[in-house]
Amino acid sequence: MTLNELMARGVVVSLIGHDRLKASVPPDIATPELREEILESKPQLIEELKKVHSLRNRYRHVYPGGEAGTTELEEIARRVEEEGYVLLRSTLLDDFVAFYKTEADRERIPAGFVPYSDSELQILFREDDPEWSAEGLRRVHMAKKIAGFTVTDVHDE
Repeated sequence: MTLNELMARGVVVSLIGHDRLKASVPPDIATPELREEILESKPQLIEELKKVHSLRNRYRHVYPGGEAGTTELEEIARRVEEEGYVLLRSTLLDDFVAFYKTEADRERIPAGFVPYSDSELQILFREDDPEWSAEGLRRVHMAKKIAGFTVTDVHDE
């Protein structure tokens, strides 16, 4: 069982120290079988969590504040244009995302980042649509992260 599979079921898993695992399981799915699956997957889950913590320590917040300002957005666009992709940590999604220009650029994105193409961003943030709810964006993001879906059309309902 992987972290993504557990997250998809609503289980929150965290690392305590270097080798202790804490799992918060919703009562409606707490079964002895799930507990056993988590225990059997403990070494793999600990390694996955260590990688996540390593990414969080490596990628720092460059622009302080809760909202992306004009300077930050211009820098993101510049990097995508010049370098082919940009790596970010989304505070809203509490996850790592990458924006990329071409499929070749997508292939260069390190593991641990959820990739978004320019066309996906245009679909998500069309000027004629109202703003997304945070929960709506999180649902789309989890579909991309867990199932590898591509954004082709979306509705925030």
